[in-house]
Amino acid sequence: MKTSLFSSIMYCAIFYISSFQTSVAQNCDSFYPIKKGNSFEMQEFDGNNKLTGTNTVVVKDRRDMGGTVEATLQGTYMNAKGKTESSVEFKVKCDGSIFFMDLQSFFSSMEKQKDMELKLEGGFSEMPIRNINVGDQLKDAVMKMHMMQEGEKMGTMVMTIRRKVEAKQSVTVPAGTFECYKIAVESESAMEMMGMKMPGGKSHSVDYFSPGIGTVKNEAYDKKGKLMHYSVLSKITK
Repeated sequence: MKTSLFSSIMYCAIFYISSFQTSVAQNCDSFYPIKKGNSFEMQEFDGNNKLTGTNTVVVKDRRDMGGTVEATLQGTYMNAKGKTESSVEFKVKCDGSIFFMDLQSFFSSMEKQKDMELKLEGGFSEMPIRNINVGDQLKDAVMKMHMMQEGEKMGTMVMTIRRKVEAKQSVTVPAGTFECYKIAVESESAMEMMGMKMPGGKSHSVDYFSPGIGTVKNEAYDKKGKLMHYSVLSKITK
């Protein structure tokens, strides 16, 4: 599973804003166009501006259930040579005021590609649809992953994602020029293996998203603030 696919899907799926609408369906579709067949493509580059791969996310299915809209998305990562290296399926839902990404479905899909079983706790990352302002601290996303082998717990990892709206600015990418919100994302993981605490990890990224479009750019930095890689929206189909 490529880190790039996780990064792009995670932030593309949870960082969207909508204009004010009147019904649940209108709110959700303005937040992110979760209609069957819709897709977006993001090209990824390293810190030296070299193309390293392409992430494509397609809406496979959508269900309207009273006050909630649910959708199944398929993400695929292709390397710079056009070879598919990984694929993952995950779910999102919207209740008209909050947009959720089901992290459990995301990691359950990843689990199919691994020998070790994962048991998950928590798992929804959410984004308010209305009243987003510069300076807002968004709700944390927290998930526990228990790694199991032959029925025994081998270790536990806790992942926390913190987000803050820092600015609003114009961003130009291959798909066009968009007015975007700039969101700083801090990700932190803590791990325990066989009863022993292991070194965790921290990462910093910046996400730019446009109302009604979605994420148009994502930048990942190392702990010294050096740009490691970035993704840009290259194509969107509604």
